[in-house]
Amino acid sequence: MLEFIFEAFLLATVSWFYHVTLKDYLLADWFEYGYEHFGKEKYDRTWRKHLYMPIWGCQYCTSGQFALWYFFILYDHYSIIAHITFITLTVLFTKIIWKYLEQ
Repeated sequence: MLEFIFEAFLLATVSWFYHVTLKDYLLADWFEYGYEHFGKEKYDRTWRKHLYMPIWGCQYCTSGQFALWYFFILYDHYSIIAHITFITLTVLFTKIIWKYLEQ
């Protein structure tokens, strides 16, 4: 159980790092590409916005996507309750990290 919580916290930290540090420096071109081709206001009601949010636009969506796919890779026994809990815990940790580190 402690490993479960630690991995959720680790994914939240990776999501924070992706959206804060890498966005401004190493992956600035990647984020600019995402905004130009998927994130502009003219794409608000299109399928492009649904791609933009979990990859570039929303730190909580990104951490949820990390948790969604990481759970499939990590655990060979599948439980829907454990999967939802893992995603929720990761997004919660992301919210806590953003609240305390981005003041």
